[in-house]
Amino acid sequence: MAKNGWTEERRRRQAEIIRQNKPWEKSTGPKTQAGKSRSKYNALKHGEYCAEWREVQEAVIALLKANREFLKLTNQLIHLEPRALGFPKARRKRTEERTIETIFDIKGL
Repeated sequence: MAKNGWTEERRRRQAEIIRQNKPWEKSTGPKTQAGKSRSKYNALKHGEYCAEWREVQEAVIALLKANREFLKLTNQLIHLEPRALGFPKARRKRTEERTIETIFDIKGL
């Protein structure tokens, strides 16, 4: 028996009843876009449905979307080769071979 008190037999029987009744085919809900946008706030309580709060939520969502786009572009730039951005090919500086003579400048001695 599971924690919730349902035996395996009860689970099988309930699953069969649900498959026969097919409640998902009879479900009703908003069909229009306006109804869907209204119903998405059904679970909100304590005045969070008020217009001011929705405006704040929508502003935050818009900001997050803009940041997501910015991060996508930034990520693309990071992974581009420098030449694709118009930078010249990096050149290595030639360095003299460092020997004891060049370090102490004792060539002429």
